[in-house]
Amino acid sequence: NHLWHHYSKQAQDFLVKAQEIIGNIDISGCRMLGDQIAKINYYLWPLIFEEKIRSNVSNLISLEYDDMVIDYLLHVLTNDKNSFIYKMLLDDQLRNRALVHFEGKTGAWDKIRNKGTHFFWYYNDENNQTRLQLKDGKLQSTDGAVNIDWKLEAIIQKLKERRLLPCMLLKFSLIIFYMGLKPFTGYGSTNYISVMQKDLMEFLGKEFEDEVERIKKIKVNNMTTVPVVLKKSKNSEIESYFAFDVMKDGGLTHDYLQRINTVPIRYFAGPRLNDIYDYAFSLYGKGEKSDIKITSEDCEPLFRKVFGN
Repeated sequence: NHLWHHYSKQAQDFLVKAQEIIGNIDISGCRMLGDQIAKINYYLWPLIFEEKIRSNVSNLISLEYDDMVIDYLLHVLTNDKNSFIYKMLLDDQLRNRALVHFEGKTGAWDKIRNKGTHFFWYYNDENNQTRLQLKDGKLQSTDGAVNIDWKLEAIIQKLKERRLLPCMLLKFSLIIFYMGLKPFTGYGSTNYISVMQKDLMEFLGKEFEDEVERIKKIKVNNMTTVPVVLKKSKNSEIESYFAFDVMKDGGLTHDYLQRINTVPIRYFAGPRLNDIYDYAFSLYGKGEKSDIKITSEDCEPLFRKVFGN
């Protein structure tokens, strides 16, 4: 609110309109933030397109993937007791090895830094996440308020009640490395899913050689970080044109959508090469970083081929 006077009258009018749309949404049946976001996205989505074509635009349905992860884990625990997922949780020897192997690893748990959770997070009545530690045959919270028997029946019951949520390690081991779901990632998740893939293969080793070979073939560096919509700033710099900007200006036109559908993906990657290079070098670069920069002038020929002058 204290920045309100910095917005133009057009921007203020749009924000009032957007707030009215959001304020009129019935969220009484929403349990999680993701449920609310799914509804908000549904009602705001049509504003991305100019008014005369909105009736022909498909609805946007957002699915809360944590629910799908839990349902699929329930399926695996019930139907595939030979899977590495089941055994990593319920075979005493493999589970104990997992607790040691993944200590301090990406997406798992870290006793020294007091981060992560043993396999599952716990949701309390206020839907706040609580860290859990597997100790003495029970999943326990630090304050002792949560005590769940580490038995198949108890785990299944708490999953059905949506009290337990798989941690990142278990979640991605299940849906990417066991089920084979193709991930599309940003800069950060491209890195940590790759690390997780390596850690999991090391853990499974010779005991699950067939699984290791399958996991090795899964491609985890499909990136979806390039914004489709770009514009020139007042200084003629190329910058991102975010969803609310598009909505404020009346939405994408039919002509724009026809043109954009013919553009090779490399045209969109160009303006983001600086970000991609900087991020990649921070992770994998050695020695002195080269002063490589893509300028607006470099990108001009790409855009002229599509949109003319």
